[in-house]
Amino acid sequence: MRLLLFFCFIQFGTLGQEIAKPEKAPDIIDPNRTGKVQVIEFGGPEIEYVGGMDSLAAFIVRNCIYPPEAIEKGIEGKVLMRFVVEGDGRLSNIEVARYAHPLLDAEAIRLISIMPKWEPLEHKGKPIRMAGGLPIIFKLQKDE
Repeated sequence: MRLLLFFCFIQFGTLGQEIAKPEKAPDIIDPNRTGKVQVIEFGGPEIEYVGGMDSLAAFIVRNCIYPPEAIEKGIEGKVLMRFVVEGDGRLSNIEVARYAHPLLDAEAIRLISIMPKWEPLEHKGKPIRMAGGLPIIFKLQKDE
């Protein structure tokens, strides 16, 4: 079997998080660090990996290690990850939003955990926290 890590798409935004719909958007998200992520809805730009989608896809292909046991057992699946891009660009609150298989889930967590900083968003000139999500699809390509 040849291995193929198929990267599908990126989805940013709420991803099941609580959305704050204030009359006036706050300058930063979760200023009291309560642990609840609030997403400002202001129709502006979305969070982005440094270098854009092509760089993100290249990072995933270069750094993802398809678990050998998953290869042997023919395990495939999509792991939906969610995280917060902090005001300084680092990722926090990394967690699995939708599980596929423990072996794939663990690799997806590892992959997101080693990512370099992302481009943080700004609101009124100040960096803000923003929730994001990333599906990682593991697929084995069978030789014919």
